[in-house]
Amino acid sequence: MAVERITLSMSADLLRLADELARQGQYNNRSELFRDLVREQSRQKELMHRPKILCIGTLTFLYRRSSNLVIGRISDVMQAQREWVIASTQIPVDDLQVMETLSLKGPADVLLQINNEVQTLSGVENCHLHLIPVMHDQPA
Repeated sequence: MAVERITLSMSADLLRLADELARQGQYNNRSELFRDLVREQSRQKELMHRPKILCIGTLTFLYRRSSNLVIGRISDVMQAQREWVIASTQIPVDDLQVMETLSLKGPADVLLQINNEVQTLSGVENCHLHLIPVMHDQPA
């Protein structure tokens, strides 16, 4: 595939942030970082345009371990969505917080709904959903 050069304009602060992201992501250069960001945005757009596409993914979030209410609500979501939740892993971060990761499999729109349900729970912090479309030789 042919490679084309482009020119980007951004503030010095944003450029420093991009360089830091490149270093943290162990990219060899800025171009690799930007290509990866464009690919990720493309995958996200595909999920929005094909809501029934089968995906696998993870939903990772933090919550306070002392909040029995949030723990109960997370359990309620998992029970209601048990068809799509493959596994759950809880990792104590410190004396106050727990990180939980749900492994998910199902249609993109359903997994996005699970994300919304968990993300909006009071007491849940830093919620992040990562979806990967499962590619089969099937018609779209």
